[in-house]
Amino acid sequence: TDKDKEKAPAEFMGIKPQNIEQKFAFKALLDDDIPLVILLGAAGTGKTVLSLAAALHKVNEGVYDRIVVIKPNIPVGGIDIGALPGDKYEKLSAWLGPMKDNVQQLIGDRRRGANQTFEQMVDEGLIEVEALSYIQGRSIAKSVIIVDEVQNISPRVARMVVERCGPGSKVILLGDASQVENPFLDQKSNGLAHAAAGSKKSELAAVVTLIKVERSQLAAAASSIFARPESH
Repeated sequence: TDKDKEKAPAEFMGIKPQNIEQKFAFKALLDDDIPLVILLGAAGTGKTVLSLAAALHKVNEGVYDRIVVIKPNIPVGGIDIGALPGDKYEKLSAWLGPMKDNVQQLIGDRRRGANQTFEQMVDEGLIEVEALSYIQGRSIAKSVIIVDEVQNISPRVARMVVERCGPGSKVILLGDASQVENPFLDQKSNGLAHAAAGSKKSELAAVVTLIKVERSQLAAAASSIFARPESH
């Protein structure tokens, strides 16, 4: 019923919303009538774990067949790790630490570790890892498409990714517009900022800004610790 639909979800995949913004995020992520969800927030606010929890829940329900994970390989702080060996998955795997950690938190066997749990889901077809360079021309149906670090891609590329959404699919864009590592973009010109601003005009999209850092006390204090160096 409409009354039940308005209730905030209590828990999915063992994850409970910790604040009102996370409740709003979960509600949008689990609403099949909202094909585009944009979550903004600093590291540790829960963007990735909420998205994966909702996506895995929906895959388990049979609403979607798989989760397609896309993350731009932009080096943090300009520190490039160079060319990586291997096939497409092996090349991208180095950039997927946050996704692996969160899958481990949700369903992982601690004895196997995050990497093995994630790779098993890739082998089983529950998770597909895709590169931005291979996304053009695709039509991805009945999938949850999660794009991380969208602040590091241009509006044109972000639009191209959303346009890959085929029948029965949902797109989730994640990022923090204050943490742009792409030297050709800034806080206003990046794909995340454009997507969030443009989505205000669409009934097909929901934008939620997560404010409170829930990862740990130290993670929450990091912004104040590194706010400004002490003068000597």
